[in-house]
Amino acid sequence: MPEVTTLCFHTRDAVERDDSSITFEMPHRQLRSTAVKVALASCEFPMVQWTIEEDWNRLYVCEGLRLDETSRYIDIVAKRPDETQPDRPLRILLPTHLNAVASAQRRGGKLVVECATPHGLFSEQTGRPLMPAFEELRLVGGSDGDLLIRAEQTTRISPTSFSVACVKGGESATYLCGSIIHSPQHLCELLTHAARGLADETFGLKVAFRYDATTDRVQLTAVADVPMTMVRILPSPLATRCGLSTHATRLETTSPTVMPSESTAFFDHVEMPPGFYAPCHRPMCTGQPLRFANEMERAVNRLYFPVGKPEEGFASPHLLVFADVAGRPHVVSIPCGRYTPQTICALLTERMSEEAGCSMEVSRTEDDRFVFECEDAFTLMFHHPLSVDASRFGFSAQPHVGLSTYVAPHPTRFAKSADGRRYVSNMVRVSELGSQKRFEIHAIPPPTMTAVVVERSDARTIEVSTFANRRAFASGLQAGDCVRLCPSTTPSVDNNGKEVDTPPVEADLSSAPTAVVLENRGLNVILSVPSLDGLDTVGSSLSLSPTAEPFSMCFDKPHSIPPHLMGFRRGAVQCGIDGSVRNAHGRLMSPFIAPNVHCLDHPDYIIMTFSEAAGATLEHTYDGITRDIFCKLSLYPLFREERMLPRDALLSEGNVSRFTIAFWNPDMKTPYRFHGAEFSFSLNFVHP
Repeated sequence: MPEVTTLCFHTRDAVERDDSSITFEMPHRQLRSTAVKVALASCEFPMVQWTIEEDWNRLYVCEGLRLDETSRYIDIVAKRPDETQPDRPLRILLPTHLNAVASAQRRGGKLVVECATPHGLFSEQTGRPLMPAFEELRLVGGSDGDLLIRAEQTTRISPTSFSVACVKGGESATYLCGSIIHSPQHLCELLTHAARGLADETFGLKVAFRYDATTDRVQLTAVADVPMTMVRILPSPLATRCGLSTHATRLETTSPTVMPSESTAFFDHVEMPPGFYAPCHRPMCTGQPLRFANEMERAVNRLYFPVGKPEEGFASPHLLVFADVAGRPHVVSIPCGRYTPQTICALLTERMSEEAGCSMEVSRTEDDRFVFECEDAFTLMFHHPLSVDASRFGFSAQPHVGLSTYVAPHPTRFAKSADGRRYVSNMVRVSELGSQKRFEIHAIPPPTMTAVVVERSDARTIEVSTFANRRAFASGLQAGDCVRLCPSTTPSVDNNGKEVDTPPVEADLSSAPTAVVLENRGLNVILSVPSLDGLDTVGSSLSLSPTAEPFSMCFDKPHSIPPHLMGFRRGAVQCGIDGSVRNAHGRLMSPFIAPNVHCLDHPDYIIMTFSEAAGATLEHTYDGITRDIFCKLSLYPLFREERMLPRDALLSEGNVSRFTIAFWNPDMKTPYRFHGAEFSFSLNFVHP
């Protein structure tokens, strides 16, 4: 009859602890007699792991891809085994988002357009138009409105010029404006079209691009007409963003070969605050949980200050309260609207210095933390009932007293485009289909704004101040954005909320022409506009109507939010592919409706490993990962005993003196987080 020794352990007695990995020494340094098996007898397991942890708190987002002169091409070198290195690479050239028009003239009933740089609208070898590039191609900035260009009306003349068969319009256009590339899949379609016919008999190479949304990789498939052909992608910004390897690859056969690649650089992330989230159906008595929809909107829209009714005596509902060295309180109004880190820092620096009468500065560190500085000690009063939400700047809602410099304890991250030049500009909205337990996510543009002309540089360049809901409004527009110009119907006001005499512009805006943003100066914007009479009159007003940017997400990146938490599938959720509303070109746009129910509850079970267990007593497989484990522990207390597996495991040594137990989530990659919580457990040692 085997003998069983039961020993109880408490985590307070551990000799080493790394939160989820705990090391113990046996009482009396070892067992009193040799044991052959060990089993988990009981475990008072604390369910303290948060819904969102720092290990999985990133939401990766991507707005439309905009190509410029430095990021519009991919160069490929193909070398046959019996030939020398070619003199020039194969260049796959794509159109840019904005291309300045050098001239547009009527010739023989056609409009001949000469661009400042190669337009890239046609295949260089076949002369055929790149059909995806013509979806929303327009000539903008003309005095007679925008001219939509269709592929069947267009003929290539040279790399920089083309002709359009149209009745009228376009002569005064300033830009050739292409559609923003909606998603990585849309980019691969463009690259494949541009590569057709590019490699003639001289090179004997055919290439095609495909985007794997599950792994977030661009796959380049190459086919050579001669075996052992060497192919290499030359370094370029677009190749880097696509994750294409620049190492030479030998095509050993004439069959299609997939070139090596890695995860793309199209997506950037914002961070969700760790904690327990709702809605969930298994409350853990932890206090008021965070609402997932609200926190996701805050993370993406951190520097969007919505339009609202201000407090009496103030020009904005968003106020920053601080006190100078003498203790005198000061209030700074933050106008409603969208800001970037640079524009909000510049605004606060100017207004806080003016209000306090001394030099103050607001800046950001390299690790994404806001810094408030002054010549002498001052107080940040984020606890004040009128104060703006402190979490926008990475602070807690507490008074910060007695220092001349305050560095935010929490980083505040803002997602950028793949080239690092633009910030994500959409306002993201998240709602829940309660009857189906699913999330719905969509992106919306800012409201239509009233713009007052404050300065004109020339007939085509003006500076305007922007307003919304009769108050100053930070547009959030960035260089390269296109906005529609419409007649103004809303009275304008000054920064104090008083109506001012700003008559509508006298220009004819019935065709809603397009203006291009040249520079954002916070509350002012520099625009390139059509040369319309009366449009540049200082003091007159018009309306600016922006559009939403294409918006995509990805759930297959480091520290990404697990897709099952939000009800999405693994990988990328792409604009134009995974949306729910179809546009005129057949692409499915947002909102994104999660195909599956969300799951913000704690895991159903955890995995326990025991350092001294020998042999495979239980194999656990999850997402292709298989590992020998000590115990599968159910997190439902009522079913823990009957569903706990296994009951015992073989020991590698009979006289155990020291052992380590570790707890893992079901994915077997992330450790279960105890956050220092203490608990006890008991082990049964079986002696022969």
